[in-house]
Amino acid sequence: MGANAFTGLWHGLDTSWMDSAACAGLSVEERRCFFGDTRKGVRGELLVLEAKQFCWDCPVQAECLSYAIESKLQGIWGGTTGKERADIARAARRRSA
Repeated sequence: MGANAFTGLWHGLDTSWMDSAACAGLSVEERRCFFGDTRKGVRGELLVLEAKQFCWDCPVQAECLSYAIESKLQGIWGGTTGKERADIARAARRRSA
């Protein structure tokens, strides 16, 4: 999620929007909070909240969320955890059935 780090196609999906993400300029150390949902307890919850703060006003949050659902990525993407995205995908499948 660094500037120009993933621009182009990845998993066959357009990633050009990533350069406009609120998290695009973060260092590797700063990006660690985006994987807090893999940790348990209070520390993990705090990391998730820290990551989600970047997403709240992100201009490409919808693209990020869609990308993460389609790619089944881990971590915080589009302001959601992996579990939250699985719930969103499951609800969408139910609605379309």
